Amino acid sequence: MDFSKTTLVAFGDSFVYGQYEDDLNYQSCWNRSWVSKLEKLGRFKSSINLAAPGASNSRSFRMLLKFLDEIYSPEENYLIIYAITDLSRFEVCLSADDFSYFKFVDIVHSPYDTAANDTKIAPIGPWIFNNPKSCCDDARVIDSLKMYYGFLTNKNYHEKMFAQQLLAINNLMAANGLKHHYMTTLDSNFFLKQFSKYKIELPIIQHRHGRHLTITDFLSESGFKPGSCGHFDHDGNQFLAENIYSQIKGQS
Repeated sequence: MDFSKTTLVAFGDSFVYGQYEDDLNYQSCWNRSWVSKLEKLGRFKSSINLAAPGASNSRSFRMLLKFLDEIYSPEENYLIIYAITDLSRFEVCLSADDFSYFKFVDIVHSPYDTAANDTKIAPIGPWIFNNPKSCCDDARVIDSLKMYYGFLTNKNYHEKMFAQQLLAINNLMAANGLKHHYMTTLDSNFFLKQFSKYKIELPIIQHRHGRHLTITDFLSESGFKPGSCGHFDHDGNQFLAENIYSQIKGQS
């Protein structure tokens, strides 16, 4: 298919953003990302990477709404790739003082995500407990997060709630005539199980012969070694872009 009049738009986490080792700079990560490489492979008109390090599914939904409010034009053609990440992630809105508890000062967010700059929205995930580069120094916050991930977390509930959110996302993109695909970065099969009851077939990018692997599993099985950060370099992202392109190039 000729994508020369289509803008590629991607949502997701660090595996979409292009993070590798300690590099979190937006421009260099964009150059490394499979989004940039897919733009070149498909000869898209342009690409927009709305992902971010540590992003949650809630953030991606927030950025989808922001895209529709501030970037989307009905005169333009778009292809959306919406990457689904770990359900345990979420984000919180903090004051500047509270935000300083978290070591996120070196993260360069997407220039499109002005909310993250203006209101200090912090990504929260399990890494808070074991990564000294992004941990919180306040014991009160750590205790609160332990309560959230322990007493207040129910995996089955979160899966069902996300399935409902995904239904809204799917309907929202369809209502705006947005061609789209889904893929997974960290979680793999849960949303398929929950979503099947709605009798809607999702356009899903598969990482390996019908198996919905995580990106890490897919690239590792394909011979690519992740860095100490758990992410992949230019070669891994190029391979991933080629796999994605092979599945979307036939769409109308």
